[in-house]
Amino acid sequence: MIDLSILDRHTTKYKPSSFESVLYIFWEKGVSYNEFVDLPMPYIIGILNTFDYVKKEEEKAYKKAKKK
Repeated sequence: MIDLSILDRHTTKYKPSSFESVLYIFWEKGVSYNEFVDLPMPYIIGILNTFDYVKKEEEKAYKKAKKK
């Protein structure tokens, strides 16, 4: 059996880099790394801006619903 306790030490205080976060956002939507590197930069930036906008709107809606 493989000892996975080493993973606990590496994941408890880990903060992903901006690049890793971007890759995760695209991976979550089904875009592999190989597909990602072929995408044009304006498209990637547009998607990230849209992602940020959607998250902010969701947060506003959540706060509004929480007040009621």
